[in-house]
Amino acid sequence: MLMLAQLDMCSGDCLEFETHLKAAVGLIQGQNYDHEANRHYFEQRLTWLDMMASTTSTRLPNLSTKELKAALGRFSDHGQRRWSYDVFPCPIDLFEILADITMLSKAQLDVTSPSQETMEGANCIKTRLAAWKWLDQDSGSRGHMIEVWRLGIMAYLKRLFPFTDSSDAADLTSQVLHHAQLIPPATSWSYSLLWPIFQIGVTLGNDAVDERVWVEKRLNIALEAVGCRHFSNALETLRSVWENDAQYDPLAAGLNGRTIMLA
Repeated sequence: MLMLAQLDMCSGDCLEFETHLKAAVGLIQGQNYDHEANRHYFEQRLTWLDMMASTTSTRLPNLSTKELKAALGRFSDHGQRRWSYDVFPCPIDLFEILADITMLSKAQLDVTSPSQETMEGANCIKTRLAAWKWLDQDSGSRGHMIEVWRLGIMAYLKRLFPFTDSSDAADLTSQVLHHAQLIPPATSWSYSLLWPIFQIGVTLGNDAVDERVWVEKRLNIALEAVGCRHFSNALETLRSVWENDAQYDPLAAGLNGRTIMLA
């Protein structure tokens, strides 16, 4: 089921993605499923895909917040929570922040008039995100990739909860592009930047010509190298936003009625 879900994502159609993802989640939720047999790999990957799909759709994740937190707590390396970069690119702490943003947004009764509790929750998340530091202090491609993810999640938070935006959007964009440009384009580190670059891409105005060209070039390089159409779907969505000067809805980023995946 996991392989079928990933095939749907790579094909770009995602017509059966939700069905296969839900079925796969149901399997790992079963009482007879042995999580340790594969060192939790399938659980890790499904948790990632489930949440990332939820960032570009109106649906709630198949896994509850409790199940997600339990899954995140199962993996440690020398006392630190770590997952393989083959499963997903950003550290567990950043993924947990991304998940908290998504769940808080979906719990809102009225997005145009957030409650005091919602505002406090969003500002608390903002503080966590601003204070987060990667302990490894890697100045190479991995370090730049992780910083792009942190900044991309910040852009995601600011768009979902505009009242948390206290900085210059252009400055955030320049920081993301600065770190992304320091990563060689034809590398796995660069291919892992689709989601955060998309978060910045949808904010680029008509005056950001050079930035738009750079984003298009990077996504096309990734598409040619990897071959998965979620890169072209993301680019098609960005072009639609740019050409129509449209307001992007981060929770309903479907493309002609289809789900798009940015993971």
